[in-house]
Amino acid sequence: MTQAELARELDLSECMVSKLKRRGMPVSSAADAQAWRACYLDPALVKAMRRPGMVSRPREQSGVAQANELGLLAHRAMVAGAWGDFVRYVEELRALPLSEAQEARIRLPVEIWDALCGFPGPWSPHVRDMRADKH
Repeated sequence: MTQAELARELDLSECMVSKLKRRGMPVSSAADAQAWRACYLDPALVKAMRRPGMVSRPREQSGVAQANELGLLAHRAMVAGAWGDFVRYVEELRALPLSEAQEARIRLPVEIWDALCGFPGPWSPHVRDMRADKH
């Protein structure tokens, strides 16, 4: 498949296909390219979401993007020491109804996975309480 054919299939310009290819989008098939775009692009920036009357992305794809976004927010809260926000984002992540295939496409920092799996860390109330007692 040429990039021009892929551009027509995805309803993108050839220039945009080249740009996304440099960012890592596979160009071997439209299905592979769509899967990559669903995982790595902000849904608000995808043409189908901006154009009135166009069909929105399937819910399955938006779940992965939503999980990645929540993971980013949780990581920012962790770096800032905003543990209440961190816990809230992790709980929202935990509540997302995702299939195993979707979970495999989620990219999160290891600390977020640790929190999702219940490992203790600075986000754990008892760890924060122990730190407060020392001061």
